Amino acid sequence: MSLSTLTQPKRGYLAQLLTIPPLIYPFQYNPTQISDSRRLNWSTDRAPAEAKGITQQLETKGMRFSGSTLKSFEANAERTVSFTFTVDGRELRPGEPARRRSDSGSILGDLAVIRSFAYPQMVDVLELVSGVVGTFSPGAAPAAGKPQDEIFFHEPPPLLLVFGSTTVDGLVTELRITETQFNADLDPVRAEVQISMTERVDSLSFMIDTAKRIGLTFYGTAYEDIANVAAP
Repeated sequence: MSLSTLTQPKRGYLAQLLTIPPLIYPFQYNPTQISDSRRLNWSTDRAPAEAKGITQQLETKGMRFSGSTLKSFEANAERTVSFTFTVDGRELRPGEPARRRSDSGSILGDLAVIRSFAYPQMVDVLELVSGVVGTFSPGAAPAAGKPQDEIFFHEPPPLLLVFGSTTVDGLVTELRITETQFNADLDPVRAEVQISMTERVDSLSFMIDTAKRIGLTFYGTAYEDIANVAAP
C-alpha cells in the first residue's frame, strides 16, 4: 500500500503572521510527543493563620509534627512546552507544494523559517503600524513615532504552536537543530529539531485556552466519585 492511499493525519504547524515575511511552517512529520510542564514556586516563610480556629490548629500542629514550614504560592509560575520533530527533504509529503522540495533534497529553506523564530524579526508589523499611527496622528510631536530599533530587528517573534486542539502562543527559549544527513553539495537533507518555548500569558491564545480548560474541567471531572472521596 502506498503512502498516498493511507489516511493522512492533520499536520500541526508553527506560525507567526505579524512579521515580515510571515512565518508559517507546517510540520512535515508531526512530533511524536509533546512535553508540557508548569513549574510552580512556593515560598517557605508563611506564618500560621492569626485567627484562632481549626485552620490555625491544623497549621500549628502540622508544622510541629512534620518539622516543616508552611508554603505560600508565588505568582511567577511558567508553562514550558517542548517538542521534537524531523525534517527530511528527500520526500514530498501529501499536500506539500512542489516548490518546497527539490531534487537535491536540501532543507535550507525549512531551517531558515524555523531559525527565524529564534532570531530578531526583520519587521514587527504591530510596532510598525503603531509607529506610523503615532507619527501621523494630529497633534503628535515630531518624535511620537516608534524608534527604528523597536521596529526593525528588535527581538525574536512569538511562536504559535497549533497541534490539533492544542494552541500555545509563546517565546522560544531554546532551539536545537541537529543536521544528520547531507547531499553531494553538503547541504543538509535531514535534521532533527528540538524546540522549547515558554507560554505568553498576554496573548489571546492563552485566554482562549484558559476558557477551554475550565469548560473541559466542568465536563470531565468525575462527579460520580464524590461520595468515594468524601467517605473513603
